[in-house]
Amino acid sequence: MIDGVAQFGVLLLLLLTGMETDLKLVRKVGRAAFSVSISGICIPFACGFALGQFLPEQLLPRPEQRLFASLFLGIALSISSVKIVATVVREMNFLRRNIGQVIVAAAVIDDTIGWIIIAIVFSLASHDAIDAASLARSVLGRWLSAISLTVGRRITFKVIRWANDHLVSEAPVITVI
Repeated sequence: MIDGVAQFGVLLLLLLTGMETDLKLVRKVGRAAFSVSISGICIPFACGFALGQFLPEQLLPRPEQRLFASLFLGIALSISSVKIVATVVREMNFLRRNIGQVIVAAAVIDDTIGWIIIAIVFSLASHDAIDAASLARSVLGRWLSAISLTVGRRITFKVIRWANDHLVSEAPVITVI
């Protein structure tokens, strides 16, 4: 029950962050966000991969698969949590500033690239080949996120406007959401 309430709280936090995100500002800072994201992925990935290559064999689950352990360490260090980033940016009142939009956009890009990379590495580790179904699910999930941020956002605004005009409830927007 506690886990369910916690997950619901995280969902509401991400919903609130998404509603406060200004897509025009994100587009304006897009190049900076992409640069921050790529460097935020590459540098920790390189450090994690190097760490995996130099770890003693006793610390590896399967010493014969050092490459997969190194790849996993690199990915684990390079992926950021959008939930945590959104919380920090919101608490510091940076969400409406350029720097806040760069940070949140970079975290979303990190998350997208990270999940695609992790799907590739897991399929390589499991099957010694890239599992097309796993990769397709990961890419499709990211495309659905992109669609919900663009088309879904417009639809949501229209539904909220309709709710404000037609519903009798004191909190029509929350009811619709």
